Amino acid sequence: MNKSAVLRFLAAAKIVAFVLAVFAACTPEEQASAPQTIPAAAAGIADSASEPQPALEEIPLEQDLPLEAGYYAPLPDGFTAMAMGSWQGITAIGTDGTLWLWGGSEDRQSATGTGIGVQPVRIGSASNWVSVSTSWGGNIGIRSDGSLWAWGRVALIPTRIAAGNNWASVSSGGNNAVAIRTDGTMWEWRGWQWLRDGAEINRLVPTQIGTGADWVSVSVNDFNTAAIRRDGSLWMWGSEFFGNGRWEGSDTPVRIGTDNDWASVAAGMLHTVAIKTDGSLWAWGESWRGEVGDGETGVRLIPTRIGDDYNWASVSAGGYQGAHNNPGHTLAIRTDGTLWAWGNNQMGQLGDGTSRGRWDDIQLSPVQIGTDTDWASVSAGTWGSLATKTDDSLWAWGGGSSQVYHDDNAVPPHPVPVRIGGTSVGMH
Repeated sequence: MNKSAVLRFLAAAKIVAFVLAVFAACTPEEQASAPQTIPAAAAGIADSASEPQPALEEIPLEQDLPLEAGYYAPLPDGFTAMAMGSWQGITAIGTDGTLWLWGGSEDRQSATGTGIGVQPVRIGSASNWVSVSTSWGGNIGIRSDGSLWAWGRVALIPTRIAAGNNWASVSSGGNNAVAIRTDGTMWEWRGWQWLRDGAEINRLVPTQIGTGADWVSVSVNDFNTAAIRRDGSLWMWGSEFFGNGRWEGSDTPVRIGTDNDWASVAAGMLHTVAIKTDGSLWAWGESWRGEVGDGETGVRLIPTRIGDDYNWASVSAGGYQGAHNNPGHTLAIRTDGTLWAWGNNQMGQLGDGTSRGRWDDIQLSPVQIGTDTDWASVSAGTWGSLATKTDDSLWAWGGGSSQVYHDDNAVPPHPVPVRIGGTSVGMH
């Protein structure tokens, strides 16, 4: 075991020891009923005198203890929400509200303390999860009571990271996470970072973004963040982003254009895709592998219309963490329930069955995947893809499929969608 692994193990052991000590001090009845609090600094919440956060001074000491047995319990009948991370780590929520995780290649996404494997693992004992976001930096999710939780790089098991029960949505990137409260305020954690002071320690410092209370949606990836306000305006910020005609970064939100009809946005590694209220599709950023989808390669510095249709319903943008030429891909669903994909297809992540495992496997414009008309949601990872259908079935394809499909075989990627947890394989 190398030094870094030892340090991570020791840090994790301290967290577990602390939790067990607190619970050991209580009777079973107290454990179940008595709320406890710890100072914000100890919980990894705001501890900066220059950035006081009175609403987040302390939070309940809450951690969703892992199940003692039954990690590999039968999968739920269906899934209502899912997310694929940068390294094919999958987090999904069952129709019964349970939380599941599998795939991936970095233990910082794990919530079991045993790493990630090919078999879906139930995380914790809670059954009230409603949304989740995952990245190579960790996982973050919201429960039906509006509480916000994180695990992976932050903690071995789901741990509450912010006070209040008014969290509405959240998105996780490799080095940050952004969440919106029900009051429309937006908060950012730039603390997905290792503080090197003799040991590797995580610290989360939530900071409100501006003073506005009109944010409605947000999407985060490793290098940039995109968000939409109530008036339909689109804003971006990060170390590198495009869309305002310049190649630059900004620590604060920058408005993209003057349009006020943006409906949804998806931030990829170095490209961004958005849908307007009229159902038109737009994209911009780096497109060396066709991920923008306008039929050409290169860089688009402003939003570029993709095709001339007005029936796009949802979209997801993926990409490779650490690669400047961004071998990413894009997935989208039309209002008729058909599935479309474009961009990098080296590992079969488009799902059209044409991948040869070569660098020049690319698609420069949207191509329909199969003929099914019941697709409901999509999530584009690094080399793989994930989607749900209207019957709540979960499907995966592309790189890392021996992990995402949990078939226990180190086989070449699945070039077409494969059902997870069902008896049918491939496209209908």
